[in-house]
Amino acid sequence: MTSPSLSIILPCAGDGLRLGLDIPKELYEVQSGVPLIQYSLNHIIAAHEINIHIQVLIVTKPGKTQVVDYIRNTLPRQIPIIPIDFDHNYEEWPGSIYSAKAYYTEYNLVLLPDSYLTIPPNQSLLQVMLSALQNHSLVFGTRLCSDPTSLQNLGALYVEDNSTITRFQDKPQKDQHLYNGYWGCFGFRKDIADELHDFLIKSVKKHAVNYNDRSFYPAWSFEVDDYYDLGTWSRIEAFKAEILSS
Repeated sequence: MTSPSLSIILPCAGDGLRLGLDIPKELYEVQSGVPLIQYSLNHIIAAHEINIHIQVLIVTKPGKTQVVDYIRNTLPRQIPIIPIDFDHNYEEWPGSIYSAKAYYTEYNLVLLPDSYLTIPPNQSLLQVMLSALQNHSLVFGTRLCSDPTSLQNLGALYVEDNSTITRFQDKPQKDQHLYNGYWGCFGFRKDIADELHDFLIKSVKKHAVNYNDRSFYPAWSFEVDDYYDLGTWSRIEAFKAEILSS
């Protein structure tokens, strides 16, 4: 079997308490027959069709076997799928990603299982990311935005010259004017994994951290067309009104 060129990390260990569902949130059908996670899986299917060699790492927890089963039944059977238990030595969403570290390959892409993301037509998200990682150790798919409410609820960043990220803060609760966009997915090389996890968890916890001193500064950016965080009912309803009804 050909070694994977790219590992896709799906952090599915969240409880989904904000939605109050009796099923895993990843399986909530935003459209009839289309669960939340399908939007991320569509990017993987598209990459398989153009012969990008990938493996899928699903970070999960007890009680979410339905999610793993759905992914197995949806993706082409030639794609290796590896379920991984969330490591409780780690915390928050960076810890969910880092739980898969034993299976990282040289290039890795994080797709959030409760989001909707598109890029320009006739492009493959995975191909764009894989190409960018040839030259940059950390790459974000970003959407420009100046709305303070959006920035304080997402991974905020400042993009210069449409390509380099010179400022980063997870969900900034003040000074949102310092940022001009947010990320919808990101990719990284294996050799920065430890340093990146340390940086991300400190950002989540609002600890002082100097991004400029990191080996991956400045991270690279490419623009995405649309992005919706579908982790709350208000965002799901906005998505239905703005995207599904258009």
